[in-house]
Amino acid sequence: MISVKNGLETPRIARRTPAGLSCLLGSRSADESHSFSFSLCVGVFAPCWQILLLNGWHDREISGYTATDCVNAVCSSLNRRESGRNGVLTHSPSEYITHVLVPRHGSVYDPSSDLERLSGLGVRVVEVDSFDPEGNGQFRFETQALVEAIDGIVSPRGAG
Repeated sequence: MISVKNGLETPRIARRTPAGLSCLLGSRSADESHSFSFSLCVGVFAPCWQILLLNGWHDREISGYTATDCVNAVCSSLNRRESGRNGVLTHSPSEYITHVLVPRHGSVYDPSSDLERLSGLGVRVVEVDSFDPEGNGQFRFETQALVEAIDGIVSPRGAG
């Protein structure tokens, strides 16, 4: 089992499966904001889901960004488009991000504009129950709902 710290709790979301060992790779931003992304790989030759957990509010890194802008920024960085060096890649967004999990009621994801645009990029959107502990519009994922959403993606019955 691997634990993931989201700043509030440490849910256990990786587990052994019949196909092999689940693995979890993650990173956090330097200011320890509540954005977190990771990839889950099940087995040696099984598909790999790249899941982006989107902020529930606009912090200084994504001020003015839509959910689609966030996905495009991640992909641009991974493709090294702004590096000014050789080796720029041309992978599509869906090769880097298969699913975006968004806190329900958050201010970054707008289903009226982002849902169609993200679907067009081949990225699935999953809205996850959230809460606003301070009542200031900074929605965070509810831990159990987040675990269930991830399990729904990676489990054999959910299969993406």
